[in-house]
Amino acid sequence: MFKTEKERKIIFLSIYSGDVDRIFVRSGVLDGLVSAGHYVVLLVRGDDGEQEKIRYYQDSYLREGVVIEFIPLGMNAFEFFAYHLAWNSLPSYSAYVKRKDLYLKHKKKFRYSLELLAGFLGRFRLWRHFLRSVYYHWPDAYCKDLFDRYKPDLLFAPNMFSPEDCRLLRYAKKHGITTVTTMKSWDVPTTRGFTRVIADRILVFNEINKQQTIDIGDYPEEKIRVMGFPQFDYYVRPELRVPREDFFKNIGADPSKPLILFAIPGDFKLPTINDILIALDNAIESGKIPRDIQVLARFHPKYRSPAETLKNLRHFIMDRPGTYFTDKVELSTDAPMSQTFQWVFTNKDIVHLVNSLLYSDIVINVESTITLDANAFNKPVIMIGYDGDQKLDYWHSVRRNYDREHFKAVLESGGVAYVQSHDELINAILRYLKEPEADKEGRRRLKERLLYKVDGRSSHRVVQYILEML
Repeated sequence: MFKTEKERKIIFLSIYSGDVDRIFVRSGVLDGLVSAGHYVVLLVRGDDGEQEKIRYYQDSYLREGVVIEFIPLGMNAFEFFAYHLAWNSLPSYSAYVKRKDLYLKHKKKFRYSLELLAGFLGRFRLWRHFLRSVYYHWPDAYCKDLFDRYKPDLLFAPNMFSPEDCRLLRYAKKHGITTVTTMKSWDVPTTRGFTRVIADRILVFNEINKQQTIDIGDYPEEKIRVMGFPQFDYYVRPELRVPREDFFKNIGADPSKPLILFAIPGDFKLPTINDILIALDNAIESGKIPRDIQVLARFHPKYRSPAETLKNLRHFIMDRPGTYFTDKVELSTDAPMSQTFQWVFTNKDIVHLVNSLLYSDIVINVESTITLDANAFNKPVIMIGYDGDQKLDYWHSVRRNYDREHFKAVLESGGVAYVQSHDELINAILRYLKEPEADKEGRRRLKERLLYKVDGRSSHRVVQYILEML
């Protein structure tokens, strides 16, 4: 599309993490904005010393119409305080669970009392408006030099709760620059994403997110657009699918045998995961589950897992996805901010994920978003709702996570098997192997309620909703 220099607009697009890169840049959003004839300045969280990260972004995205700038970490004392006060003010059960988890870990009663008070006050819109007003009026000149140099027409901030995006949104709003924001995950409205800055437009994944954004995000309905999941656009692109034989050869598996994809959680979510993996391996070896079953154990790219210490599983293939900028990355929820953006998904990684899902007969996970990815392929899903060989109370058990708002909607759909023991896990696997269509009506409901549209056009909708604001 030809535009004169006067007609071409300048768009700031911030990249907080590998998740944001995969969902809102590589998926087609960047290409769409540039194809529309506009300039895009990618604001990448990092510094000039991160040579591998610089090389990756230059090789991946630098071309006519695209500029890459690195922005400093946005966390400081005030942002730290604002972030914690904000998420504690979310009037959701998810925030209550997170609050309780932190108390049980650190045993700080006074702090916990203040957090409970914030949670109570967060039920009232007046309190939420007060927090936003304080945040908005706090003096700040974050990235002022970039705003002055480029004079952007629009800021697209895809991670509404990060300190970087919040500070960018605040500066843009104060200086009359059009703002569009969104969330990097479907759980954000109830777990972390207190809307410290109300943007001119917010994009959400599904209708449930839309209602949450109205109810506790305090957005008027006319500012909200439903986009679907841009990362699911990959799943309908035939060029990303490889022949079964080639994929199985790549992972060291037999293409003539069934494959189970087991998404391994981070150690913080289920420390006893090894009990379950060993029990599953023994069940296959003993013949309780057909002995030709192969299990592809896919680690979370951001987190370590005790499963990485298992060396003698006979029916498992261990798989750590992602491309890392450094081998010094700390895979932990306690990692410092500087180490939380040290991985990305390249095209190769995305092809690997697409085919891991495509050729799996069953997908097993522990309260993971990969449930929705599997549903996009209409795959049977088993969700682990027990703590291995241990019997833990509710507040130390993985069970508590399934009562959070976003996963209650998953379980209520009837589209997954929720298991609470080794025997239930074995029985669910046998059932789905025998009847792959079992729970298909539940999967249909799950797709309808949570996935919005898996039509390959979610990234197009993101571009459309941004361009409408220029």
